[in-house]
Amino acid sequence: MAEIIQRKKQAVKRKQKKHAPHIDMTPMVDLMCLLITFFMLTSALNKPKIMEICSSEKQTDPNAAPPKIAAARTLNVILGPDNKIYIYHGV
Repeated sequence: MAEIIQRKKQAVKRKQKKHAPHIDMTPMVDLMCLLITFFMLTSALNKPKIMEICSSEKQTDPNAAPPKIAAARTLNVILGPDNKIYIYHGV
């Protein structure tokens, strides 16, 4: 005859779902805004630097020779067609 086999039911343990932790960023944002404001107000701002431009003296005599300028101190700028700029040093 057929046997009846009975198995004992084991307790089934279900795994609990782990939720990602929730971090409240509000205090960190407040602190960041306070620090930015503090550093902006306490830092020394750069003073604008003024560059002196040495221009040649105005010539009164049109027949006078132009002043002598070394070729190493010259910069030539030529404006070309199609918004191109050509720059070269020296003569």
